[in-house]
Amino acid sequence: MSLVKDYDWFNNIIQWDNKIMRIFPLISKLRKIKPDLCVILHAHYPYDVMAALVSGCKIVLRDNYRNDPDHLNPYLDAYSGEFTGHTIARKLELIRVLGADVSQNKMHLPSLYKKPLADGRPLRIGFQLGASREARRWPTASFSQLAVALAKHYPNMEIFITGTKAERPLEAELFNAVPAEVRKRIRRYAGKTQLDGLTTLIMNLDVLVTGDTGPMHIAVAAGIKTVSLFATANPLYTGPFQDLELHKIIHQPPVNQDEHPMQGISPETVFRAVKSILEDA
Repeated sequence: MSLVKDYDWFNNIIQWDNKIMRIFPLISKLRKIKPDLCVILHAHYPYDVMAALVSGCKIVLRDNYRNDPDHLNPYLDAYSGEFTGHTIARKLELIRVLGADVSQNKMHLPSLYKKPLADGRPLRIGFQLGASREARRWPTASFSQLAVALAKHYPNMEIFITGTKAERPLEAELFNAVPAEVRKRIRRYAGKTQLDGLTTLIMNLDVLVTGDTGPMHIAVAAGIKTVSLFATANPLYTGPFQDLELHKIIHQPPVNQDEHPMQGISPETVFRAVKSILEDA
């Protein structure tokens, strides 16, 4: 909500938390708007479709994920089928039936977010420690080793840790694992920002080191360089989708089932990727 509330592309924003007990107020608000078209891009099945139909929407399109049931497909005017490619490309393909030009695939942020000038400040490297799933989270010990290597190579550098309140233990684990001289250069922001504040923070970075996360996509939309780490996830579907020259993707599927899936990505590999994206012309 905080990210899009001032977006001039939206006339009305209605929040729903995917809980069935609050679907009736949602339907009531939708019925007042009397929508002609409902495009469901990511929501809670089957309540999303039911809400669209009961609200009187004339045309309903839905981006079906691979494991979504198909019971309500007959009630949809169009829906995604089998698709090999990026998730964003699949969503764009869905609206092709409306006659939309889907060749424009560049993500946008509200115009109030402006990328600041460098103005001689220290190099700023972001660490997104958490992820939606444990299997997609690079080990904190690996982040700690990366922090030490970066601090040694870049004397004029600060590390900004992004994340939610629930990820503060990861932040504390990293902070306590590095030497005192490295701690002085760590800026701790886990749990201290809402989505709009996180966007502003990311736009102040020179590069973000992250797994397959929401902050990665904010950085991509903002034109901020990233080093993104993938093991169980596939960057073909969820990796950076635009300005690929700004991004280094490290994809190393797990080979040892007894280890954490992301353990195979070494700090040395990530350090080289960060160094390359910052220093190569």
